[in-house]
Amino acid sequence: MKDIWFTSDQHLGHKNIIKFCARPFSNTYEMNEAIIENYNALVKPGDIVYNLGDLLWNMSYEKASFLISRFNGIIHVVQGNHDKEKILKRLIADGLIESYQDTLFTTVNNQFIHMYHYPLRSWNRAFHGSWSLFGHCHGTLWPQGSSIDVGVDSWEMKPVHFDQIYDAIVKIKKEGNPNPVEKRWNGVEFLDNNDGPISSREKP
Repeated sequence: MKDIWFTSDQHLGHKNIIKFCARPFSNTYEMNEAIIENYNALVKPGDIVYNLGDLLWNMSYEKASFLISRFNGIIHVVQGNHDKEKILKRLIADGLIESYQDTLFTTVNNQFIHMYHYPLRSWNRAFHGSWSLFGHCHGTLWPQGSSIDVGVDSWEMKPVHFDQIYDAIVKIKKEGNPNPVEKRWNGVEFLDNNDGPISSREKP
């Protein structure tokens, strides 16, 4: 049986993202290798993966294709603001990713899901049980209702399984949106004044 995974914002090859997001790596090589290792420890070759953008930082196609060729799974990319269309097209032509699009609506396990690189306040079927999955925010925007950040900075540098998203949304529906007074949501630290989570850029 194929498992379904979601992820976003690896920023492979992006040196400054280590500082901006307080990632626990010394350099881009270490970061790239850890992200690939974490990913392949979970994702099997036949699994389906939805990557919600900013997979690669500025690099040659040769380097990009080498890195992407090492990822397991059938990969569908929702294009992020740093993803180059010409590289995505070549990755498809070479069979390294399955597809790319600006936004994606699909049904997984009878669950309607809207996927976009950016967070939305409302989306198609938002009031009829659909999910909105996004990236871009690097763990600085807590879940709200059925809207959740699937980026690696929110999930310990790993992809997140469909069942994990389902369980998180069930918990939110039962207990309400994450309470900033509790200070944490899935490892993200929050402010006390409802202004949202503390960005890693602001941490000492």
